[in-house]
Amino acid sequence: MSALITNHKLAMTAILLLLATMASGEPLDIPAWRTVSLYPRAALERLDARFDLSPIREGPRLTIVADRAEGIFDVVLEEASRKETLPVVSVSRGAGPRERTLVAGPRGACVRVALAGDAPFEAEVQGMDGGLDQTYVAMARVTESSLRVYTCAEQELVEEYLPGTWDVEGRRLEAAPAGGRPAAVRLGGKDFFLSIPRAPSGTDVLLLPRDGSAPSFAIRLRGPDSFHETPVRCRPDPKGGYACEVSGPDRAWRRAGARLNR
Repeated sequence: MSALITNHKLAMTAILLLLATMASGEPLDIPAWRTVSLYPRAALERLDARFDLSPIREGPRLTIVADRAEGIFDVVLEEASRKETLPVVSVSRGAGPRERTLVAGPRGACVRVALAGDAPFEAEVQGMDGGLDQTYVAMARVTESSLRVYTCAEQELVEEYLPGTWDVEGRRLEAAPAGGRPAAVRLGGKDFFLSIPRAPSGTDVLLLPRDGSAPSFAIRLRGPDSFHETPVRCRPDPKGGYACEVSGPDRAWRRAGARLNR
């Protein structure tokens, strides 16, 4: 069944691309963009102000997939209850040199994209329903010479928030990026992938062991120098991955040497 669905999707993508080519007279040029997840602007503003990841966990996520080798150029919109994959049928230049306008899907949704280097940095969506029409922004950090755009919120957590030495109930544990894709963190000598969408209610991020074993804890951010570890109980989800629920009380992790008022 999955093969039939995949073949149907590829066929529909090919038809839409063919229609776009017939309309323009030229084949659609798939750009060499990095695959980056973007989030509602309001969710990032709340994260900056309150260290609150819940709008990112509960809200929509937009990803533009541009894969020249596979012939794929899609706008993907995901939220808790649904996922829509919209093949791009046309691309045009916007008002500025780093702006592009995409038309995607059978309903002709319009996505205005602003680029930072080879990465989509901001996207304004129009023509969708269910609250998906809004402005989406990538996770990014200003460096001395450029704008650093992360592939997703999880990558920023792995590279900027979690690394360091942490005090955990009198013990000291090291955290560091573990390398690879998707981004992984090494905590106490074990590697974990991070997932914000799969985190159970009351937590921010589920930690998935890289070795494939069932997750046993999630974390909840408490500021730049503290988070809470929450034990979870997980079972295989028929849709893939795990369905998890909180199974015990939190314990605090505090960055070594940080002065905390909480």
